Amino acid sequence: MPKIIWKNAESMDAVFPCEPLPPDAKKIIIPKNNMTASLVFALPFVLLLAGALLWRVYASPGRPLDPWFLPLGILAGLLLIPLHEWLHAAVYPKNAEAYIGLVPKKLMAYAFCAAPLTKKRFILMCLLPMVLGLIPFLLFLACPFSWTAAAAVWWPCAMIGLVSPSPDYLNVFLVCRAVPRGALIQSGEDGLYWYLPAGGAKP
Repeated sequence: MPKIIWKNAESMDAVFPCEPLPPDAKKIIIPKNNMTASLVFALPFVLLLAGALLWRVYASPGRPLDPWFLPLGILAGLLLIPLHEWLHAAVYPKNAEAYIGLVPKKLMAYAFCAAPLTKKRFILMCLLPMVLGLIPFLLFLACPFSWTAAAAVWWPCAMIGLVSPSPDYLNVFLVCRAVPRGALIQSGEDGLYWYLPAGGAKP
């Protein structure tokens, strides 16, 4: 695990220490408004959660959720966002420095590390926080129909946990499309780059 440094940032464009990139590094083109572009990747999870709720509505003999507990589920999902960023950072090598924190003006959280990752490890880094949505989703499905309070907590928590990583899903899509096997992926001051290590791509 890397050294994790908590540091709030003034903006999403805050500059953190970066490692030099090789001269042949190629920039991964990410849409300027990546939050909007990533919504298409959130849609399947929205539909999945909506379908699960509809299933509970029609299958339950009574009301599917206790509405009084929905705010608790929303709060739980929001409180897990720093853990979401920590899970991103935890994937980086132990000799790296990873920065996580909040951007108060944007009401957003971030994680940044300049250490290079293999393509597979980068994908793991992006997708690992999904567990914060998958676990409450599975608990929601497993809730007996009589547990309306628990279901009301798990459902919004699962929704936040599976929808909030949508920019990460976008990054995985772009990396899978643009980055060859065996390449390393590294964050620079102005975005993500990929390059082949010495010796070229692995077989």
